[in-house]
Amino acid sequence: MSDLIPATQVEKPNLNKLKSLISEAQVSEESVAKLVAKRGYYASGTKIQDYSDDFITRWIIPNWKKIVEAIKTAEAEGEK
Repeated sequence: MSDLIPATQVEKPNLNKLKSLISEAQVSEESVAKLVAKRGYYASGTKIQDYSDDFITRWIIPNWKKIVEAIKTAEAEGEK
């Protein structure tokens, strides 16, 4: 028997913050996930909902401006 709550029922305030940042920056969740996979943090195809809270707070949020710049640069160069 496990006392773990399914991930769908756990509130993730940092995930909500990340989604807000994504919306404000006008980039897609897919482009963020692609960059994260390219950097080797999570496997390709991992959705942002599956990122650990720790990863969001310790890597994504502190590096957000650089992440957005990298995504926009890649898109400008034709990588989508």
